[in-house]
Amino acid sequence: MLEQLADAGDWRGVAAQESAARMVAAAVLTSIPDYASFVYCTLGIAYRHLGSFSKALEYHKEHLTMAKEVGDRAGEGKAYGNLSNVYQSQGDFRKAMKYHGQQLAIAKEVGHRAGEGKAYGNLGSAYWSQGDVSKAIKYHAQWLAIAKEVGDRAGEGGAYGNLGMAYQSQEDYAKAIEYHTQHLAIAKEVGDRAGEGKTYYARTGTSAWRMSRRGTSARPSSTTRSTWRLQRRWATGQGRARRTRTSALATCT
Repeated sequence: MLEQLADAGDWRGVAAQESAARMVAAAVLTSIPDYASFVYCTLGIAYRHLGSFSKALEYHKEHLTMAKEVGDRAGEGKAYGNLSNVYQSQGDFRKAMKYHGQQLAIAKEVGHRAGEGKAYGNLGSAYWSQGDVSKAIKYHAQWLAIAKEVGDRAGEGGAYGNLGMAYQSQEDYAKAIEYHTQHLAIAKEVGDRAGEGKTYYARTGTSAWRMSRRGTSARPSSTTRSTWRLQRRWATGQGRARRTRTSALATCT
């Protein structure tokens, strides 16, 4: 049940299963430690999405402790990555960067290329949240290259989307639209409806912004103007807190 709810992004549903999931995790702690870790990790991600950061930190720290106790270096890296996502959501970029770095180091150590790619993506999101667009582009490009290498189509789409936002903030509209379009195609391919919606939103804002810079006399619709204002807030950092909550890559697998 927990797996299906998490796959569907039903984080309230995951939280509703908390008591039952904890009982199962306790029962299989010694016999199936991987599943117990999955439970704590999933509950932590759910509470981060729901804005309950203290509970999210509690579960990810428990996951980290369990991974260390059983010598699960890959699990340890995932826990560090998820902890960093919570700190990033709270605006504590110093801690977020520290844990993203540990996630990356462990992924390289154990040869987990997909995990390495996600770590680069998280670092890119952290730099983007701090307004360092050039470093954000560097790390998202590394994520994109690894996602292509390992056949992670969803990750590839996410990297394209983040690169699109980064280039938009630099007013490189041609590249921004190119990357948003590639994100949209992949989101449709893998059935990522949320990603598809975000891409339509981003492309509308990019097109409106570019139109204004060209000095066109055509007046965009009220919806487009509203989208444009929000996009400007995102790119100039005024929407930074919201942006950090939606860019991080959380994983339990």
